[in-house]
Amino acid sequence: MRILIIEDDQSTAKLIQDILKTFGGSRVTSVIAGNLSAALREIGSVDGVLCDGLFPAGPGFQPGAYWRCVWSEAEEKHIPFVLVSGDDDCLAAAKAFGVPALRKPFNVQELFALVSREVERGKAELLRPEQPA
Repeated sequence: MRILIIEDDQSTAKLIQDILKTFGGSRVTSVIAGNLSAALREIGSVDGVLCDGLFPAGPGFQPGAYWRCVWSEAEEKHIPFVLVSGDDDCLAAAKAFGVPALRKPFNVQELFALVSREVERGKAELLRPEQPA
């Protein structure tokens, strides 16, 4: 399982990397800045994206808006997406959009289970035959 972590706090990114590697032998890449397309050009394809909810994305983004841009891009590319946040507004927005989310601080088993489930769901959707329009 190849997971891209978009997280502004290096210690949190390292913790998530260690959890995913320990529990599932995942190949994990973390990025501190940039957009999904740029990250994918740099590292290649991934099985899922795990994104911080309050990533400070810089000018032009309201707090908490960056993850919605990354999620939208992941949806277009059919890449499973999981949000992690300690912010109630981010978690409520994720729920409203139907985005799988986990509250920080998170339980190690819950993190691994959610990421694994979303990656498997994404693989199953890719294998499902398209319905005629």
